[in-house]
Amino acid sequence: MHRYRCLFVACVFTALTVEAPAAGTTRIVVAGDLVASSHATARPPRTGWGQLLDRYTEIPVLLMSAAERARASQAAAVLEPTASTLGPGDLLLIQLPAADTGADAAAADADIAALRQLLATARAQGVRALLLSAVARREFTSDGRAIESPGTDSSRLRTLAGQEGLVFIDLAAHSRAWLEALGPEASKAWFFHDPRTGYADLAELHERGAFAIACLVMTELVAARVLAPAQLTRALDCALTAGTADGSRTPILEHIDAIPQQAIERHGSSGLALAAPLFRSTPAAALQVQRLVLHAGAALGVHQHPFEETYYVISGRAEASVDGQAHQLVPGSVLLIPAAAAHSLRHTGTEDLVVLAMHPRAH
Repeated sequence: MHRYRCLFVACVFTALTVEAPAAGTTRIVVAGDLVASSHATARPPRTGWGQLLDRYTEIPVLLMSAAERARASQAAAVLEPTASTLGPGDLLLIQLPAADTGADAAAADADIAALRQLLATARAQGVRALLLSAVARREFTSDGRAIESPGTDSSRLRTLAGQEGLVFIDLAAHSRAWLEALGPEASKAWFFHDPRTGYADLAELHERGAFAIACLVMTELVAARVLAPAQLTRALDCALTAGTADGSRTPILEHIDAIPQQAIERHGSSGLALAAPLFRSTPAAALQVQRLVLHAGAALGVHQHPFEETYYVISGRAEASVDGQAHQLVPGSVLLIPAAAAHSLRHTGTEDLVVLAMHPRAH
């Protein structure tokens, strides 16, 4: 894919592709701040989410961005000359930092006026435009909630979109839900973060973060019927709801070495076979998991369960019989045993057989 850069005034216009759009498709044009726009390869792993939209669709993508962080009133004025070069069939995504409701009234009004002018220029060219709020900054309250930081307030943009009859994507809300799902510590890796110095940027995205935000944007474009699912080249399964983080859902972390092992003395078993049941303190868990260790010559006799059971072999070799059929198991083998099937397991190798056995928990 050919890439080039051209500079004019204070604007950077980056073409991610110069191929003509296929018949019946649009061209996606992103007019955004530094979080949305292109970063030079000399600045890895900083990445703008607009740079990665072409990983989700074959529709050509163009990026228009103000060279410096700027208010919407400044950025829109810089971008307007480029908007006048667009045409019918272009889909213009405008994501510029409009002033929040607590800002100076005159500055906030100037931002909205500049956005109106940019929209008017695009409309005169036959361009279809929509508005997106800014990506949330990686800032949290003490209880792990993502902060609605200055510049990400969506109310004024939502109102403007309604007045102009445009689709509005509240990317600020979606990205806050995404941040809360990651949490204060893990989210550092999705933003630009230098572990050597400890520097962690609150706004600029790492490539993995740009992928995530691009996925959220494409999900909303499809949900708003701006794009059709057939125009996608990857699955979209990244949507979250506001307030995703929920302290009532507590994960459980265990280490197998700390779990007491019990000798298996049922099923007509022979030899030394041990079981370590995981998550015994969580009876509400839907899945019961055990690590089975069979030493040389050990076997679990033929038995049945009223549920399906899955064996995953971590190490060692074994022979399993299921309703009279023998199956040879090696590391990496996964065996699904149907409900009520008569089955057994026999150690056949030279090293300990280690198996994860999983089945629905009986309540």
